Amino acid sequence: MMSLEIRASAQTAMIRDRLIEAVTDAVGGQAEYGEFVRDLFGRVSVDDLGDYAPASLATLTVAARDHLARPRRPGRPADVALHDVRVTRGRQSQGITVVEVVDDNRPFLLDSTLAALTAHGLSPDLVAHPILGVERDSAGVLRRLVGETTAEANDGWVRESLIHIHVDRIEGEDR
Repeated sequence: MMSLEIRASAQTAMIRDRLIEAVTDAVGGQAEYGEFVRDLFGRVSVDDLGDYAPASLATLTVAARDHLARPRRPGRPADVALHDVRVTRGRQSQGITVVEVVDDNRPFLLDSTLAALTAHGLSPDLVAHPILGVERDSAGVLRRLVGETTAEANDGWVRESLIHIHVDRIEGEDR
């Protein structure tokens, strides 16, 4: 007989899988985005994801994938972006700021990013941090996304971190 803990874990995974399927459907069958949904949100807590409408997560997925696709060269400074968006959580629309960082994968990158946000009085509502295998050409243009990986780079691809954090809308001078 399964313990309550194992059963709860299985239910949580099932809820996340259903939500990810709904988000994948919401991106409209665009393969490069649909496959990316699990990379981006596959390890995010169901407690953090559960209130979001699939359409809102689909919009965020497309924006994150498009950010990742921007040209960048390994060893160069991180590509940091702030996006103000409206999302539906529960039955309410709310404005949030999405903080995204695309950078070479290295230790403590997420910790440093979260510490910087906390130092500015910001508290994350959702944190996604996939480490992705990517292949870029000599100009830094994304040629291939291998997907989430824990393996060392090989076969022409390198590991990059994508940090995707939701905070309350950042206004005025705080930006």
